[in-house]
Amino acid sequence: MLSIGFAGLGSMGLSMALCLRKAGFEVMGWNRTRTKEAPLLAAGGTSAPSLSAMGQECDVVVLCLPHDGIVRETLLGEGGVLSGGPRRVRYVVDCSTIDVDAARELGAELSKLGVYYFDSPVSGGPQGARDGTLTIMVGGDEAVLNETLMPVYRAMGKTILYFGPNGSAQQIKLINQILTWVNHAVICEAGVLAKKAGLDEQKLYDCIMTSYGCSRVFEVCYQSHIMPRNYDNPTGMKMMVKDLELAQRFAASCGARLPMTDAAMALYRQAILMGQGERDQSIIMEQLD
Repeated sequence: MLSIGFAGLGSMGLSMALCLRKAGFEVMGWNRTRTKEAPLLAAGGTSAPSLSAMGQECDVVVLCLPHDGIVRETLLGEGGVLSGGPRRVRYVVDCSTIDVDAARELGAELSKLGVYYFDSPVSGGPQGARDGTLTIMVGGDEAVLNETLMPVYRAMGKTILYFGPNGSAQQIKLINQILTWVNHAVICEAGVLAKKAGLDEQKLYDCIMTSYGCSRVFEVCYQSHIMPRNYDNPTGMKMMVKDLELAQRFAASCGARLPMTDAAMALYRQAILMGQGERDQSIIMEQLD
């Protein structure tokens, strides 16, 4: 069985690493805040002495990191996974959401080092990560994916979708993020209207759940955040805004316009300027009230 290194044990990555352990893989973890590795160690995983040691001791390295700068540093920086002496690692599964061009560049650079790179952004949120039911989008070498790495992906996700060469998966993920977070802004808008009209929001929720206005975002967010105006969120909105900025950049490279995304982003960016970047995205309701 392949040995796995996992770098980035945040709210998503830790759960994904634990799913790999449940599937029987040896998992060596690394996180900048080393204390976050404790749950993985309790589940039988090990702690990487360093990133370069991870590269020397693991067949596959999985990444779940905030942005492409940190991905590049983790892999190719001084003391990174692909630095130092003889390397064992042959495959990098990058579950981060990063720039499309950055994914293509990493794929080309790692190929020269004899390492297969797979951009593999995920969707399904913290619950999907805990349950091992994520949707994972994949760009890279399809034959290697199917012949070697599929058990790794299936330990973390329920739906594994291959889209083409490096960068392809990131394109799909960014479109998913547009659909998710523009929808979220519209639901906040509808929620403010419902409150101002004095409607019974539970009855509204029950009605929309069986109507065309329903969406997965509405189902997950309305009762937990919008109805009670609960703005607590351990991850905040900064990562979401980063993803939408990547989507805007991707659209510009294709000559596409995103007027709805731009309008939603104006609200999200204003929230961050108001010092609310650590709060849930639903806090844009305060601007709409």
